[in-house]
Amino acid sequence: MSSKKSFRDYQLATKKDIKFINNNYNILHLSAKNYLKYFSERKIIYTYNENKNIKILEVNFYKNNWMHVTGIRPVYIKYVNDVAEQFLEDMAQGKPMPTDIYVSRSYRQKIKILNDLPNILKAESLIFTQLLSIQKYNRLKISDALTNNKINLLLGVRNKKNELLPVSLMEMNKGMYSDISTHQKQILTVISKTKGNLELLSYNSSIISEKDANDIFNNLKVQNIFPPHLP
Repeated sequence: MSSKKSFRDYQLATKKDIKFINNNYNILHLSAKNYLKYFSERKIIYTYNENKNIKILEVNFYKNNWMHVTGIRPVYIKYVNDVAEQFLEDMAQGKPMPTDIYVSRSYRQKIKILNDLPNILKAESLIFTQLLSIQKYNRLKISDALTNNKINLLLGVRNKKNELLPVSLMEMNKGMYSDISTHQKQILTVISKTKGNLELLSYNSSIISEKDANDIFNNLKVQNIFPPHLP
């Protein structure tokens, strides 16, 4: 029976958990719709300033990544090809929550900040790089992370088979920020790549001009080469 399944770091949802999830269903529904609209099957390319040199961080967002950042793992009675993709599609379409679900210990905190996730597409957000040198993030295998302009969430990414994928969504607090603040980088531009097409989503107007942002974008679009230094 599905209720006898077990998943690492997840536990079978209690009646109290299910009530909480049902009460916050609209958050999951909207988040799933936004994920399909802004993230799904896209590569988000962040350019950032490191010692006045332009660097990039590329994060791949697939349909099956969304489930992992929610902290909820459903069990389908009937066979589905990909549980994570099916869950995303079901939530986006407003279908009922599966009867059997498992939850992580921090799923409530994840739901609380879930709809702030699209804000990481704003260039006023921040990148944290080389986090494997910090014991906590090394244990979680989180190499880099992103926070939004509110600095209330942290999206951890992991290198899997030479591509960065979103694997963990955490509520940011002062202690967490203090631990990683020295790894902070300012974003210059945020660029989306879908089926080979590039789109400049945003740029940090407090650091670079619109012309500089377009120069970065065009260099990436044409030859994947950036100016060696910031202007």
